[in-house]
Amino acid sequence: MSSFLATLLMAGIMTGGQLVDPKPEPEPFPDLSDPKAAAFSLAVALAQADVTAARAVYAGDQELFLKYLEALSKTKANADRLQRVITDRFGKTAWTAIGSPMDAEMQVQGENNSKVAMSAAIAVAEVKQQGDEATILLSKGLELRLKKTKDGWRVTQFPGPSPWGFVTIAMTDKFLDELTKEIEQVKPKKMYELVALAQRVQSKVAGELSKAFSPEEPGKKGERK
Repeated sequence: MSSFLATLLMAGIMTGGQLVDPKPEPEPFPDLSDPKAAAFSLAVALAQADVTAARAVYAGDQELFLKYLEALSKTKANADRLQRVITDRFGKTAWTAIGSPMDAEMQVQGENNSKVAMSAAIAVAEVKQQGDEATILLSKGLELRLKKTKDGWRVTQFPGPSPWGFVTIAMTDKFLDELTKEIEQVKPKKMYELVALAQRVQSKVAGELSKAFSPEEPGKKGERK
């Protein structure tokens, strides 16, 4: 008898003839099995700019939210393009070296006026379910709504982004586009040169954004003579 077969038989004896349970499979994503799982999946999908997963969860018709998904899809395409440029030249490590170029995680009002990540707020929120409909109250005046479909639970009402959310996306798009062009032109040879380049572009874009939203000085554009 081979030692391998003997080991298997001994394991069967020690467990009373029962084979050890296999490692459980990871949960599907997005998870539409219950209201909280669906809402949580949508929040995570948005944070990761996974628009495909977000559309699989969302079944509403909120115009602002649909526009946000469309804008987020374009930003993700820009991020993917930058990632290809970086990894082709420096490998996968370089992508993490520049930090997260985009963070689409929504924030909600928490206790003591603190900001809480949407996914965390959903995780601890209470679900109220009546038949095939459910609501999740995140904070005062902020409620998610869901309905059960043939595909599982799907979100029908989700808070749209603030006007600043669209500004953030526009800023991120500009950063991603400019950094991609700079890498293609400057062609940095060292990873620290890449990180320094990313910092310069980020500061430039942030400065342009700050200038665009600062009050106009007297005598400048808009003043009548």
